[in-house]
Amino acid sequence: MKTKVKKAGGRPKGSKIGLPFTTFPEALDYVNKIWQKAQYNEMAFKDMSSFMGLHPKKAVRVLNTLKDFYGVIEKTESGYWRLTDVGKRAVRNEHTALKEIFSKNPMFAELHNTFGSKSVTEGVILDHIRKKYKGVDVEEAKRRLLEGISIIGQNKKDGYEHPNQNMSQDFILPLFQLRYALKPPSNEEIENLVEKVAIGLKGSNDDVLKFISGLMIEKKKERGELVNLLDKAMSKLNLNPERKHEKGETASDKKDKQEN
Repeated sequence: MKTKVKKAGGRPKGSKIGLPFTTFPEALDYVNKIWQKAQYNEMAFKDMSSFMGLHPKKAVRVLNTLKDFYGVIEKTESGYWRLTDVGKRAVRNEHTALKEIFSKNPMFAELHNTFGSKSVTEGVILDHIRKKYKGVDVEEAKRRLLEGISIIGQNKKDGYEHPNQNMSQDFILPLFQLRYALKPPSNEEIENLVEKVAIGLKGSNDDVLKFISGLMIEKKKERGELVNLLDKAMSKLNLNPERKHEKGETASDKKDKQEN
């Protein structure tokens, strides 16, 4: 009688319909490894593979997942790779970035919207997945959902926090001014910063700031224009350094200054 030989390995966990080869925590780990080595720079495939510590064959599969399923990397016009804006924000554990990455896939977006802030038993989640998503590894999908909810929930605070809350907020602007005076950013870094600032302005409720946002993207290679647009945006947001110095002046003080 001929004995059947059982094949080793088999289909990797999570490769069924709707579940990526790379899990959410793994994707974040790869993003951090890439950022540590490359930051804003474009990378060749060989670089990416090396930074992530992967064999080229596995790197191909992982990169496709990072690009298409999570949206944390992208191909540039020159054919190389770089972290997307949301990928770079994820390095800082921004709550909104983590949520955006986890929810890029429609299935996990729906599951997170349904159960992200709802108290239910795991059985309810399993029933929901089983009924709505045929052919998916139900247990694995449930596990990944709870894992994602946990990671996102642990990073609910966005934005800058002072190590010492007694430090003045006026300290921040000079700090960044000094940093960039000592080491000016490259053209590529400036363009990345422009895109990030423009996205922030676009999300404002102010039509003027939204208009400035569009102009900044259009003029992102023209430094003179960017300075003017940035000054206008900062003035609109009451972030103009000159205004801060004048904050304590009275109307008579300003009049005396003008007369002198």
